Amino acid sequence: MKNKALLVSMKTSGFRNSEIEWVSNRAKKLSITPSALLSELSAVFPKLILSHSLVVIIFVLTIVLNYQDIEEPELISLIFTYAVACIIITMFGPLIISFKSFRMLRKEKL
Repeated sequence: MKNKALLVSMKTSGFRNSEIEWVSNRAKKLSITPSALLSELSAVFPKLILSHSLVVIIFVLTIVLNYQDIEEPELISLIFTYAVACIIITMFGPLIISFKSFRMLRKEKL
């Protein structure tokens, strides 16, 4: 996809200017085209959702299985651990940009 067409497609898919700038800078840094970077980010999106879902399942199961024995400090530490896990998942993969590229490429294939 040409850069002009890619830019128009990104704008219509809801990418903000800062996200477009991030994609172009990251593509230059990795020496690949922005289109290739968006394809890679799109492929990573289901894995990011899966890892986040696993964290949610573990969190909910821990609370459900220990609902009588769990005390307030333990609940607070569980919530803190969940928040840290979500932050780590988000840091290693730009979740919002991955979602937008996944949606954009899926819409183009239809």
